[in-house]
Amino acid sequence: YRNVSLIDIFPTLTELCSLPAKQGISGRSLVPLLESPNDEKWSHPVISMHSHNHFSIRKDDWHYILYDGGGEELYDLKADPEEWTNLAEKNGYDRVIEELKQHIPSERKPFVKTKPIRWAEVLSGETKFYE
Repeated sequence: YRNVSLIDIFPTLTELCSLPAKQGISGRSLVPLLESPNDEKWSHPVISMHSHNHFSIRKDDWHYILYDGGGEELYDLKADPEEWTNLAEKNGYDRVIEELKQHIPSERKPFVKTKPIRWAEVLSGETKFYE
């Protein structure tokens, strides 16, 4: 399996529809992965932010969680797909934790308030995603 995220859907559909790439979009097109599902080069992390300093990072066979209060969890998804054994405090995993921590964003952009998107407005052309 390969880790992918919902934010990868928009760039994927954009590429599949031969639309110009939109600048500033997070996520990666899944087209290379669709064309070569067994390509070992696809090793991108999936990062989820649950609050200001609470992160979940999945990369390859690892799942790392950093809680807002500083608590940590680390799971080897290949050996423990149900995530029963927390390896974060066991010896020998410091390198894995440090590597996964490198993917935590150091800069966070503020949330942008947007108006609701109504499909009728999209279909009529009133709402434009591209200028």
